[in-house]
Amino acid sequence: VFLGVILAYLFNPILRMCEKHIFRFKAATKSKKNLKRGLSLILTYIIILIILTIFILLIIPQLYLSFTDLASKMNGYIDSTLKWLDDFFSKTNFFGVEINSLNDALDRLFELFDINIDNFGTKLTELITNSSNLIKDFAPIVFSYFSGIANGFLNTIIGVIFSLYFLSSKEKLTAQCKKLLRSVTSQKAYNSVLELANFSDKTFGGFITGKILDSIIIGILCFIICAICKMPYALLVSTFVGITNIIPVVGPFIGAIPGTFIIFIVDPQKAFWFILIDIILQQLDGNFIGPKILGQTTGLSALWVLLSITIMGGLWGLLGMLLAVPVFAILYSLLKIAVEKRLSKRELSPQTVDYYADVEDRQFSSEDEPHSFAANINRLTADIAGNHFGERFKKFRSRVSDKRKDKKNSKSSDNDDSTKNK
Repeated sequence: VFLGVILAYLFNPILRMCEKHIFRFKAATKSKKNLKRGLSLILTYIIILIILTIFILLIIPQLYLSFTDLASKMNGYIDSTLKWLDDFFSKTNFFGVEINSLNDALDRLFELFDINIDNFGTKLTELITNSSNLIKDFAPIVFSYFSGIANGFLNTIIGVIFSLYFLSSKEKLTAQCKKLLRSVTSQKAYNSVLELANFSDKTFGGFITGKILDSIIIGILCFIICAICKMPYALLVSTFVGITNIIPVVGPFIGAIPGTFIIFIVDPQKAFWFILIDIILQQLDGNFIGPKILGQTTGLSALWVLLSITIMGGLWGLLGMLLAVPVFAILYSLLKIAVEKRLSKRELSPQTVDYYADVEDRQFSSEDEPHSFAANINRLTADIAGNHFGERFKKFRSRVSDKRKDKKNSKSSDNDDSTKNK
């Protein structure tokens, strides 16, 4: 049932698009309404089925082949990468001494930082060499996970059936929920709850659908550019970039890490070009594509976006990171409304700009309340500020400037007297 509610919520924008732009005939009678809804539902699920078919038949087999090919050739890629690093350090004089291999570079690096680790380079080389075995061991875990998803196919079918019923009778279900809510709340609370539900729907729906579309565009652009530049495993790394792009701020960096590693072990020089491509794509997304698609659906600054992802990701993992921004946008808006309402009741300014330090009028007078806590703290603050080095330096400069002025005035007066005498 829970899966059915989620699917119905995700499919609802496609249903509304079909009813609004494709089946646009007027539904004056109940039979015409049912016909319009039925045709729209059929087209909605056909579109979803086509998308899933393309993903299953085209993308998943290519991802499987790329992953297995990478795992089978990992040892050779690692050996060639280590040889490239040895040649690179032997030709580059980073530390001012002769370095012939990666081991020498690591040993020299730890000597500079006074870190005593014996044969660290050798151990690191062994670890990198054995990483191919780790990837081979990890592959069955990944595909067992996908087989577990396949085992839940029955629950998915039931969820799809529930979503079909939810979408077909969404107006009636909404009316029943409103009827129940109206029976237990006042008119004021009823209106507030409905407006909050509408705001949450706009925030969640706009963000989720917009972010999915944005991530698909970024993934396709990344694949096209990587294919033109002949990057190894272009589809695999583009899939990482597209999926992780759903997570705001930190998602692009998370997606770039595995892609850079995969390309680096195949061709180290192209790894640097992939990093450059990823940076350009993220700048394009952040400045042009994202704002055009998402608009101002959240209204959160970059600081609050990063804070929400950190907190929600720590509490609920990947799902929390995906839902962090719309959830915090709703909480932020509710808190903003409550604060501004209380300020308005107290006849205070609800505008944030009026509380900046250089424009704020605190309406505080130590003469009216000379023994209040705020007045005492104000006097202590003034005393501390007066004793700071910067303030004392200003006083010293003012004294020096006063002495210079006095000297100039005395010299000018002496010159005037001498002129008069002459």
